[in-house]
Amino acid sequence: MKEYEGLGLMSGTSGDGLDVCYARYRQQGDAWQGEILEAETLPYTDDWHHRLMTAPQLGGEALAKLHTDYGHLQGLLLRQFVVRHRLKPQWACAHGHTVFHQPKAQHFSLQIGDGETLVTYLDCPLVTNLRARDVAQGGEGAPLVPLGEQLLFEHALFLNLGGIANLSAFAPQGAGWQLFTQKGPKPYVAYDLAPCNMVLNEVLHWARPDLPFDEGGQLAAQGQLLPLLYEQLERLPFYYLPPPRSLGREFMLAEVLPLLEPYRAQVADVLHTWCQHVASRLVAELDRYGIHDSSILLTGGGAHHSFLLQCLAQRLAALRITPSLPSPRIIDFKEAYIFGFLGLRALLRQPTVLPAVTGARVAVCSGSIHLPEHWATPLLG
Repeated sequence: MKEYEGLGLMSGTSGDGLDVCYARYRQQGDAWQGEILEAETLPYTDDWHHRLMTAPQLGGEALAKLHTDYGHLQGLLLRQFVVRHRLKPQWACAHGHTVFHQPKAQHFSLQIGDGETLVTYLDCPLVTNLRARDVAQGGEGAPLVPLGEQLLFEHALFLNLGGIANLSAFAPQGAGWQLFTQKGPKPYVAYDLAPCNMVLNEVLHWARPDLPFDEGGQLAAQGQLLPLLYEQLERLPFYYLPPPRSLGREFMLAEVLPLLEPYRAQVADVLHTWCQHVASRLVAELDRYGIHDSSILLTGGGAHHSFLLQCLAQRLAALRITPSLPSPRIIDFKEAYIFGFLGLRALLRQPTVLPAVTGARVAVCSGSIHLPEHWATPLLG
């Protein structure tokens, strides 16, 4: 059995902080196991949150500076985490912060946080830029997490409730699920369902800019369904595309917020309606594949949103699907944990992407490798 220990970093689309995870991964043949050893969310200052959320509006020079500055910030936060916990990572993998994600229209996806800058704070190799090669091979560049779900977990169904809600489904033998993509039947599918926390946080800030999020969904629970808005949301064309499909913040700005703006004075009602909408989208996707009589593993910040979980449980009951919550560390750090794993696979020159998920022509080993100054081990013999 081979054993490795390394770091994963993830900055979600909600821009609330940097998730850092130090984990151990074990390989025996083709089988993998892992465990989280240390993990923290390192919150951004108000200034950094603002800089990241307004990055799409920057000009070229300002965006280039932010790319470098954010590399310094990640490096400093990561170095402090390593020293605080007395860690000796063999590698680190940073997802970066997504500014643009337009794989279909413009054939690119941009995650900022300069790797050559970040690695100056480290004593180990660093992997960044995990999406670009998949996009170059015709893929969406997302989602990337399903490869780690497949190899590190035992569940068949996964729902991540982050800034964007993502579904992964791996059909067990004999389950009778009818999974399909644009290229026909597949043994698994994984793709973006709908914006999630990014919308909930944006709407909350209309009334309460002082709050980072709706704690436990208390305000959403006080609202009422807005039937006309709900029907308008349900008709958005994106939801009727077969996978592969993925979302960026652009979708929320261009397609969602214009529908929500007329209800700006009814924040609780909009939050309530959005939770019902996310739950509806999940059940609609599971139903069209004939998925029932199972459990689904819930992770991400939305797994702490009690009202959203209530909406999900009520609708999933019709399919006899039970929501399942893992340990708090997996709920909050699954993505950082898996990105650490993808960085390891990049260094081992193993595929980091499921092409049936992203739509890429081949299974690529993606990622740019950055080495610290003192690194003496040659990559070529």
